[in-house]
Amino acid sequence: MRLAKLLITLVLAVSAFAADINGKWKSVIEFNGQSIEVVYDFKVEAGKLTGAVAGPNGEYEINEGKIEGDTFSFSISTDQFDVAYKGKIAADQLNITVKFGENSIETIAKRS
Repeated sequence: MRLAKLLITLVLAVSAFAADINGKWKSVIEFNGQSIEVVYDFKVEAGKLTGAVAGPNGEYEINEGKIEGDTFSFSISTDQFDVAYKGKIAADQLNITVKFGENSIETIAKRS
């Protein structure tokens, strides 16, 4: 019984640590032959993901942000596009899919 409780506690502790994406993360998105640096500033509270995404065209507030376990999603609205983000937390990086218009790009963000 003690071993089962210990294992459950360890699993919950690891899950809580893995899901901590609070803070700043950087990625480089390759699009049309250009490298675009993007900075994500995440804040998580009670399963809600807020913050901002900054790139060469400015900073945009995160909308409809959610985080469940090791997955997250949110969107931003720019002057040109609505951009949807879906991601998975993997150890020390975030694997992110960015969708805008008919385009979809995969990127990896690292904590900065």
